[in-house]
Amino acid sequence: LSYPVQYMINKSNGTAAKNYFGYFFHDINAKINHKFSDRSRLYLSTYAGKDEFYNKDNTEIYDMSTGQSSESHYRYGFSWGNWTSSLRWNHIWSGSVFSNLTVAYSTFKHTEYEENQAYYSMSGSDLSSPVLEDEYYSRVKDLAIGLDFNIKPFKGHDVRTGIKGNLYNFEPGTSLDEFYFPEQGVFTQRTGADTVQASQWTAFLEDDFGIGKRFRANLGFNASLFLVEGEQYFSPEPRISARYLLTDRLVMKVSYSVMSQNLHLLTNAMVGLPTDSWVPSTSTLPPETSRQAAFGLNYKFRPGIRFSLEGFYKDMDNLVEYADGAELQMNDKFWEDKVLTGSGKSYGLEFYAVKESGKWTGSLAYTLSKTTRQFDEINNGEPFPYKYDRRHDLSITANWQMKKHISLGAVWVMASGINVTNQDHSYYNPLLLGEPDAGTGGVPVNLRSDQDLIRNFSERNGYELPMYHRLDVGINFEKEKKRGSRTWSFGVYNIYSRKNVFYLYSYQGTFEDSQVEEKRVYQVTMLPFLPYARYSFRF
Repeated sequence: LSYPVQYMINKSNGTAAKNYFGYFFHDINAKINHKFSDRSRLYLSTYAGKDEFYNKDNTEIYDMSTGQSSESHYRYGFSWGNWTSSLRWNHIWSGSVFSNLTVAYSTFKHTEYEENQAYYSMSGSDLSSPVLEDEYYSRVKDLAIGLDFNIKPFKGHDVRTGIKGNLYNFEPGTSLDEFYFPEQGVFTQRTGADTVQASQWTAFLEDDFGIGKRFRANLGFNASLFLVEGEQYFSPEPRISARYLLTDRLVMKVSYSVMSQNLHLLTNAMVGLPTDSWVPSTSTLPPETSRQAAFGLNYKFRPGIRFSLEGFYKDMDNLVEYADGAELQMNDKFWEDKVLTGSGKSYGLEFYAVKESGKWTGSLAYTLSKTTRQFDEINNGEPFPYKYDRRHDLSITANWQMKKHISLGAVWVMASGINVTNQDHSYYNPLLLGEPDAGTGGVPVNLRSDQDLIRNFSERNGYELPMYHRLDVGINFEKEKKRGSRTWSFGVYNIYSRKNVFYLYSYQGTFEDSQVEEKRVYQVTMLPFLPYARYSFRF
């Protein structure tokens, strides 16, 4: 919970009791297994996680007719999280064959909500305004069952094969508006896109084998059939990877793969809240496809210390983006009309160094990359940067084993800011004529609605947010118990309280330092200096 820290920050600004931001998250992991025999085991695992960011505003309202004051309570926020559970039965049939039968269920949900509760009296009466609760959510549910086999048919060959089926339920966007009137009760209105149900059937076969002492390769083929809205999408996906031992310390690696994806990440490119949604392939929206090649070198400097350098190139088709000016919430039956398809490219270099032994351990990972998109209807058909194109991405970790049961750790991350699209300016449609009205600053009477505005946007994703970086530190205390081991962890996220940009919002009006109406953009940050404590027990 970040509320105590945020409260102190707001208190120093004199707003702690009235207006503050908050953030919290939780993660729960649980695993258990049962051994039927030396040949048969059952594994059950589950994970649940959720993040929530919110803003509370308690504003005092003064009623001039009665001379009395009351409070308006407003809360706005959004959350995202997923829950997954799996049950796996592992059975060893012989010394060269074993299998896994897995049943799994998962769900992901992104929610935005707004609660507005204003109490006031009118002309001395006790009439109260309604309580408004708005909720918008996007959700994906997945039920899967799969069977795979590991086989060693010949010396030096490891073969894996299997089949898998998935049943999907997609809710691209749903809005729930709830009004509570003190005398009339609750009124609820539900709108949104139609639920999409789909299924996917997958089969795969791969062989990992070696030739001599220096060469090893993996040949594989994956085939999937996606069924949705009466449409069938068949996707063959061959792949190959190989490595060759140039010296006892230097390894060369190459790979090539063809992939497809039936879930599309639809990103909000506008300045504002990060309202990304997962949407399915449909009868008019084909699966995404990609082809990726990579080449790398891995060098073992000495035992426990190694380096790697890898270059990659990837091109993609049937990617999705919002059309310019499209509404960013998918609570529309015809949401596909607001989505465009295009292509993309991604390429770059990845460097990784790790020290895995000794009292001091750690790693350094750096990626230099570029990712672009190209759509005929966007940016005049010219390529533009992807929202999550991060030119630089650096991560450094360090761990010190002070004593047998006490360890210190630190992580520093740095990355280029994400890319967003800003609205340059807007103007009223000159084709809609109306008489100028002095009360609206000369705006024609019939042009006072935002629906009559024509909005101009900057280059798609043409504005890069400031660089992101933070330092996390922590200490762990481990102790062996009679029935297992326990660990107490204490630390601080973002120890130097870097104000990283989470999202931007704009406000248009007349400011104290300006005599004319203008538009200004503000940034919202989260995860300031945030202490934490964690307890875990393994048995």
